[in-house]
Amino acid sequence: MVGNKNVLQKILNMSKKILLAAGFIIIILVLIGISFSYGYRLGEEKPAQIQILGLETSKVIKSQHALISGEATKISDRTLTLVANGDTLEIPIIEEAGVAILVLEETEEEVKVERREMEFKDIKVGDKVEVLVELKPDGYFEGINVTILPE
Repeated sequence: MVGNKNVLQKILNMSKKILLAAGFIIIILVLIGISFSYGYRLGEEKPAQIQILGLETSKVIKSQHALISGEATKISDRTLTLVANGDTLEIPIIEEAGVAILVLEETEEEVKVERREMEFKDIKVGDKVEVLVELKPDGYFEGINVTILPE
């Protein structure tokens, strides 16, 4: 009888370990599934979108703004591609967006910054720019103002 109790105890201990391992594996698989549902899949192009908690459901928040800066590496139609710190982002620019350049004027006494209005077509690859974007309730954003920065 004592031998049978030891065998039963070993089987129960082994069953507990198997259940713990299976539970751990299930938790890992669920976390991987969640990360894929919120992230990008390899090779899949997605439009620029930012999820902001509560923004998509709020009836009070009409819009929010963000400032994005980087070097213009591609200009296609009304889309600016910016690169900063190794990250690349494509920003659709609305037709009515304001475009300006900041020009530094240095004298012996002071440095003046002048803002000159321009057109979207005046932006060149290599320009350092800041883009004011409006974050929409659906999570997408669009550029509403572009400023070309002095070098």
